[in-house]
Order: sequence, then C-alpha cells, then structure tokens
Amino acid sequence: MNLKQFLAMVLMGSAVGIGVAGCATLSSTQAVPAPNLEETIAAVAQWEYGRNRAPLVAAEQALNACRTDAQRAAAEAALLKLARDSAAPRAARQFALQQLGRFGTETSVEPLLQLLADSELGPDAAAALDRMRTPATDRRLRERLSALPPPLQAHVLRILGNHADAESVSALEPFVRSDHAELSTLAVRALGR
Repeated sequence: MNLKQFLAMVLMGSAVGIGVAGCATLSSTQAVPAPNLEETIAAVAQWEYGRNRAPLVAAEQALNACRTDAQRAAAEAALLKLARDSAAPRAARQFALQQLGRFGTETSVEPLLQLLADSELGPDAAAALDRMRTPATDRRLRERLSALPPPLQAHVLRILGNHADAESVSALEPFVRSDHAELSTLAVRALGR
C-alpha cells in the first residue's frame, strides 16, 4: 500500500466516522429525556463563588436539554424563582440571571425589571434583559418605561438603545427633552442606533 492509498483509506474512514457520529448525535438528541430541573436548580441555589462548579455545569446541561416549550417554560420558572430568592447566595442568583438572558421570554421581563432596583443584582438583571432581544421583550420594556423611576429608566433606555428597535422611537423621544441629563443623553444615544 502506498501513501496515497493509505491517506484515501484514512480520509474515507474519517468521513464514515463523522457520519456515524452525526447519526448518533442526531438520534440521541431526539430521545433526550426531560431534564430534572428541580434537582439541578436546587443544587445551584446553594452555590457560592469559590466552590466546585459541578452544579452549574449540571444545570447548564439540563437547561440545554430542554427541547419542548413546556420544558423551556419550566426552566424559565425555576430560574426566575432562584433569581428572586433573597435567601440564596448572590452567586447563585447571578447564575440564574445569566441563564435567564438565554432562556427568558416576555414572562421574565416584569420580574427582571423589579430586580433592576436591587443594588447587587441590578446590573445582572439589566444584562439578562439586554440579551433577551425579542419584539415581545422590547414591547414590554417600552410599555413600562415611563412608569419606572429614573435610575431604572436609565437601564431600560440603554437596553432599548442596544436593541436598536425602530418601534422604540416614539417611547424614546420624550426622554430627549428630559430635564434629567443622563436620561436625555441615553435617549439621544439610543435613537442614534
């Protein structure tokens, strides 16, 4: 056997291996059992910085295994519960907020707006809202914008600006003329995007 024949065999074997692995992956994703979210989120609820990250890895795997709308809704509910649990360590709550940025829907907007006022978790709640770039999220943020106190309005103006949502223009315009310099500046920046 010469080198050319050997390479052809290796390449053919790799292609077959890739095809088999791809089929195995496909069939394994089709038969994914429902993740045990309660158990994994309960383990995360005890997690603090400096500890073994195994509960976080397990939770991420369980969350990534959520395939159906019902599983995703259960995941979102479990994450919201943890994020709002004032008895849970800050690190656990921050993890929940990070994951809500991935899995959150319009259902999460109001609880996350409430968490914006939290001095420790406000930036994490803002980051979660910022990652939730959906028309429903933007609509909900626009609806609540004028009713929020100025510090929270600043967060929402930044988020709407980052989302560059054209439908937000009419909600942002009144803030351009605001006596509150920071809000006016943020509204101008948001409109500029």
